Amino acid sequence: MRFMQINNFFKLVVVLVLYSIWQLSANAPERVKLYYYNPELDRDESDNIACGRKGLAPVEKKIPITNTPIQDAINLLLKGKENLTQTDKTQGITTEYPLEGLALKKSLVKRWSFNA
Repeated sequence: MRFMQINNFFKLVVVLVLYSIWQLSANAPERVKLYYYNPELDRDESDNIACGRKGLAPVEKKIPITNTPIQDAINLLLKGKENLTQTDKTQGITTEYPLEGLALKKSLVKRWSFNA
């Protein structure tokens, strides 16, 4: 059950990263929003952590301008904690990444769809 929640959460994060890349302005193609987790934003009525999308917190990062911006952004997200600044951490933003053995093998964009 926990694996299913993590798997669905990871899929949601990937979709949000892709959406952020798609929305990049022409003037600043190297900026991307990575979505990390802030448990304080994601409490239910009983003050339990809900593990839902309310806890997603965007953090703006810069990626180099390359031919593979989707791969670059996802790999940056998967690096995890090393990308969080002290300010991010102070604001309650956290991540479970990097996870041992989890890596993006390839990405392919066809007609606005993503296959990994």
